[in-house]
Amino acid sequence: MNWIIYILVVNSSLLLFYLLYKLLLEKETFFRLNRYYLITAAMSAMLIPLIPQDWLPLQKDLLNENNPREILIMLSEVSVSPLKSNTPVWISFALSIYLAGGIFFTLKLFRRLIQLRKIISEPLSGVAFSFFSFKCVDRRLVGAAIIDRHEEVHIRHLHSADIIFFEILAIMCWFNPVIYAYKKSIVQVHEFYADEIASAYQGDKSAYAMLLLSKALRINPQVLTNSFFNEPLLKTRIHMLNKRKSAKPAALKYALFVPLCAGTLLLTSATLTKETKSENSGTGNSYFASTPLNQFGLQQQEPGKVYEFVKTDTQPEFPGGMKKFYEYLGASLKYPESAAKNKVEGKVFLSYIVETDGKISHVKVERGLNAALDAEAVRVLTESPNWIPGKVGNTPVRVKYNIPIHFGLTKKPAKA
Repeated sequence: MNWIIYILVVNSSLLLFYLLYKLLLEKETFFRLNRYYLITAAMSAMLIPLIPQDWLPLQKDLLNENNPREILIMLSEVSVSPLKSNTPVWISFALSIYLAGGIFFTLKLFRRLIQLRKIISEPLSGVAFSFFSFKCVDRRLVGAAIIDRHEEVHIRHLHSADIIFFEILAIMCWFNPVIYAYKKSIVQVHEFYADEIASAYQGDKSAYAMLLLSKALRINPQVLTNSFFNEPLLKTRIHMLNKRKSAKPAALKYALFVPLCAGTLLLTSATLTKETKSENSGTGNSYFASTPLNQFGLQQQEPGKVYEFVKTDTQPEFPGGMKKFYEYLGASLKYPESAAKNKVEGKVFLSYIVETDGKISHVKVERGLNAALDAEAVRVLTESPNWIPGKVGNTPVRVKYNIPIHFGLTKKPAKA
């Protein structure tokens, strides 16, 4: 998957998950669950596009299951071209803008960390805040013990780690407005939960609310701290402090994240499938598909006898998986100089067999293109590392693969 698809899927998922939070979960008093939801949603958005789509790499043609000897498998097309940049100008421009934004917000984060270090080393009077295990509460403040309890909640539950996590995520998704909504919501949830614990410790919600209202001083909100004197949140904090507790059945709303996450995964899979089909479109697979299977049967030493194509219990596997196999082909295939010079391009259709010991054999050009290109394709397949053989039950079997390899030259834009 290219970086554009990954970024788009991550940001779309972030938006979708946040809509669920905003519409159904934000007003609930399950503050810890809300915190876990926001973190889980953000992490899921980043990880879902990275989940391997195991059903994509292989397209299988399976026939008889009675004779566990051989199977024909169609592999996706492999493209090879000379080492020249083929990136559209707009993609390069978009990447430059994206990286510039990432660098800007990274520098901004470092600047805020430097400001925080200065505040920690030289705390002002009349302030109360915490950052990871560091806590600063002016003992001369009215209600200092309660404020101290509030900051202890932030420290004990590692709320600062959440803030840093979303700051880093905001660097990656700086162009997406919803990431700033996540940042605001996680700070709100932190304060709501700390207020809940601190007010219970004091034993009087009204007195605690008055304590919040009586404070006018606060730390600059641009500094990465959990501050007791967070004025923009005071009204909301007091409202949530006095709100009736959500009924336990309301917690079932959080289960909606499971089908939403599954739906996002399926949508991502569909996107990747479409992308893969687009990349692998052409005549390569249609050539093999239109050719009778018995023409590709592996002949035994006995003349005229052809193995039947059957399903195996365990498919052959390249060390590290099929993704590594394609990486091996991409790294090993070289565009022959003579073919490039003569501007020869097109597809070479090959078949090969993974033997019972994992070795590659019977590499054959089913439809050639050019002597140099054919030889290069055969060379790379022949030199492939040994595979893990396929099996029927516990018995290793020979498995046949078909693969089209596309050799293409980078086309230069026509001059006006």
